[in-house]
Amino acid sequence: ANISLYMTNNNTLRVVGVQNVAAQVKVYSMLGKQVQVTSFRGNGMNEVLLPKVAKGVYLIQLETEAGTLHKKIIIE
Repeated sequence: ANISLYMTNNNTLRVVGVQNVAAQVKVYSMLGKQVQVTSFRGNGMNEVLLPKVAKGVYLIQLETEAGTLHKKIIIE
C-alpha cells in the first residue's frame, strides 16, 4: 500500500493513505518499551497526537487488516 508516516510538528504524527479501515498506531522507544497506542478509522489523512512523548528516536508500528508497517521517527 502507498502509506506515509511523518511528523508535522514535535507532537503530531500524520498518517496518509489509510482508507476506510481500522488502524492502530503503536509507538515504541528505542529500548522496545511501548509508550503509546492509538486506534482510528482511516479517512485518507489522519493525525495522531503524541503529547507525552519525550525528545528522541522512536519506532512506529502501523497495523491495518492489510498488514503492518514499521517506521523510525525523530521527535525534537
